[in-house]
Amino acid sequence: MKSSRLPMIAGVAVAIALALIALIADTLHRARIENSLQDFLNGLSLPLLERGDPAPLFGHLDAGVELPSPDVGFITRYLPLIELSPWEGDVQVPSLYGSGQASAIVSTRAHYSRGTADIQAAAVHHEGQWHIRQYEVIAGPPAQ
Repeated sequence: MKSSRLPMIAGVAVAIALALIALIADTLHRARIENSLQDFLNGLSLPLLERGDPAPLFGHLDAGVELPSPDVGFITRYLPLIELSPWEGDVQVPSLYGSGQASAIVSTRAHYSRGTADIQAAAVHHEGQWHIRQYEVIAGPPAQ
């Protein structure tokens, strides 16, 4: 009897180990995609928020998206940029083993020495890259 239980226990142990490996791989996949969103949005936003340069933004639009140039005329009155808060919002990353594409609707706040600005963005992830679907900069009130 003992000899027949050993292969069964070994099989269960292997199945549990494979399930854990799959779970860890999926968790790492999701974290990598979410972290790449932060890096992607910061890379697009900093040139725009520091210098008013929208070129990186327009180089990463999703197919078929026509985006008006963000109104950043206020930047010269608010500079220098002190801090860009972390992006927060709804980020949907499908399982590594499922289908679909990651998407995000997020926002952040840019803190300048003379005011703030809120930024809202929507993006999708396909073909290994994030692509912008919406991007808006909303000037806050000047600092008193």
